[in-house]
Amino acid sequence: MGLFQSPQNVETNKMRSWEVQLQDGTKVTVNNRLDCIGDTCPRPQLKLKKSIKGMESGEIVEVLINNPPSLETLPALCPEIGATHLDSLKEPNLWKLYIQKD
Repeated sequence: MGLFQSPQNVETNKMRSWEVQLQDGTKVTVNNRLDCIGDTCPRPQLKLKKSIKGMESGEIVEVLINNPPSLETLPALCPEIGATHLDSLKEPNLWKLYIQKD
């Protein structure tokens, strides 16, 4: 994949919805999972942009990352792509970001 090309196969898993509790105690229903484990910038950003385009307003995607720079760049990208960053949760070997389409 070239640096400035869109990813051809975005790995978004549409599964049954599941509930997640955010750090503030709010429970949200997650509709999609986007696996960006092992991806480095700018690939997670490109995958998220494409994933958000295919979602309905109000849907939430769980983005799995293990690249620290993505922890900063993905939330900052949200206003540009019509989404809201809800929370980032640290797991032992990765972060789970919760992003809702506006």
